[in-house]
Amino acid sequence: MIMYQMRADLEKNRLYILFQDDVDVEYIEEFLDELDTEVQKLEPGFSVINNLLEAGRLGMGIDQALIPSMRILISRGVKKVIRVIADSDQGRNLALRFDRKSVVAGFTGTMVYSVEDAEKILDDLEKTARENFGLYVDSSKNRLYVIYMKTMTTEQVRWLTKEIKVVLKRLNPGFDMVVNLQEVEFFEKEAIDELTPIMKLIKANGLRAAVRVIHQQSMSDERRAILFDQKSNQAGYLSKVAYSLEEADQILSDANLPSVSEIHSL
Repeated sequence: MIMYQMRADLEKNRLYILFQDDVDVEYIEEFLDELDTEVQKLEPGFSVINNLLEAGRLGMGIDQALIPSMRILISRGVKKVIRVIADSDQGRNLALRFDRKSVVAGFTGTMVYSVEDAEKILDDLEKTARENFGLYVDSSKNRLYVIYMKTMTTEQVRWLTKEIKVVLKRLNPGFDMVVNLQEVEFFEKEAIDELTPIMKLIKANGLRAAVRVIHQQSMSDERRAILFDQKSNQAGYLSKVAYSLEEADQILSDANLPSVSEIHSL
């Protein structure tokens, strides 16, 4: 009997789990081992689609036995779990049993009635994440522009990390960076906390100098710039501040501008 199927989609950073037939405790160790293996292929911030449409009965003790699997997801950085159930009392009761145990592990799942609906929810979240910032490379100036827009969440910062890795390959060591914060209306505190690894990655790839662009009369912008500097300081560099993109370009065009390593050593 095949109790489940499982696969990690690296491109979507998504784990697919399909439960089939009855779910018995005797298969749980095998399930946990495969789950841990598949999850390690994914980046933190991954999502899970748990398809219960073909699931049968849950064997005696299976509810409690599934808690370790949910803790594996939490420890590896799961962002969202969607459960696909039958549109019936049996399906909803099944989802409720899973949710009771996932709450113990530290998260709840979203319930939908088709895999297509689950995919759409996650695809829409990724689309929002992609659209909420801009990354541009000016090859002639060897310069990276990072433009944050409107709100920024931890999920969007994780997407930014993925995109930054691609963009950095188009720059040469000794590149400059302009970070535009003028469009930001709200930034989750947890999202700012997750910026340090990105900043370390940028510095490690040869950052020469960085400038943050904020509104001149905005206290919220100034506080946000200070928070960004606290994080970049942990990554090993500090940034200049400008009040327009034009001023940022002027600062970076200064032949006497010290590198971030020189600023940090002062």
